[in-house]
Amino acid sequence: MMSFAPPFLNVGDREEHMSILEEAAAIQSLQKLQELKSGAKGDVSMETVAIALLSDLQDEQDREMANSGLENKVRYRYKVVPPPQKKKKVKRKNAGG
Repeated sequence: MMSFAPPFLNVGDREEHMSILEEAAAIQSLQKLQELKSGAKGDVSMETVAIALLSDLQDEQDREMANSGLENKVRYRYKVVPPPQKKKKVKRKNAGG
């Protein structure tokens, strides 16, 4: 099993940290399940709950990226879109001279 606890914690603290994270995930899943059931006509599967939670997480990360200004840097780095080109100055000849 993959551990998401910070590596600087000792074993006892890691177990407690993981326990808290698992409990928080369970609570969040139940809240999302209730939210989805209130708007659904039939049963809601845990797969649907997981998809909804991941979608919410993606939306939150998108908002954070947009607010931090990193979105464009990431796009340019991974070549999703090319970086904007700097405009070249064009020298103009004087009409009178």
